[in-house]
Amino acid sequence: LSSKIPKNMPYFSVEFGLQGGFAHVIENEGAWSKHFGVDILAGLLRKDAEIIKRERSDIAHERRLCEMFKAGFEQFDWTKA
Repeated sequence: LSSKIPKNMPYFSVEFGLQGGFAHVIENEGAWSKHFGVDILAGLLRKDAEIIKRERSDIAHERRLCEMFKAGFEQFDWTKA
């Protein structure tokens, strides 16, 4: 992207794995919604963007969820064998 977008120009980008992606230059940051990405994702998922924006938790809760997830796969961790 650095060869396509001017230096210090704000932009929004999404990548689709190895198939490339999409980039959009933000010409007027004042008029740009900070929730643009969430709004697009909500539309793709056919969900209400306001619900997605509210479904956030604190970092301690996220860490607990991560540790629980890791514990479920501990028996398969070949690095501890």
